Amino acid sequence: MNVSFFLKPKAEVVYVYDTDPVRTALDRMFESGFTAIPVLSAKGRYVGTITEGDFLRRQYEDIIPGYYMNKVHWNSVKADGNVPDALLREMLEKSYRLVLGGFSKKKQRALLEGEKKDAI
Repeated sequence: MNVSFFLKPKAEVVYVYDTDPVRTALDRMFESGFTAIPVLSAKGRYVGTITEGDFLRRQYEDIIPGYYMNKVHWNSVKADGNVPDALLREMLEKSYRLVLGGFSKKKQRALLEGEKKDAI
């Protein structure tokens, strides 16, 4: 397999510079639908990645890194914390879709069928 098949030209990649304001990163993530984007230096070198979780953790002290998993991509929410219900539901839905998407299509169908039976 040729890895270059999966690469995109830099002009098509969504990214921010390390000197850009936070608002720029939020706007680019929102516009692209991505939950993480690369951060580049002024010379175009990779510096790091900024994630939706980074913003949530800064805004809500009760959202913390998910120490049971990858601390960059997963969050924990304190049960007695001060996180709006709508945000918590959105976070749960995104996590559910992410985990479900990791299963084979056959397993996804079986899990979704089980949900329908449980709802009855």
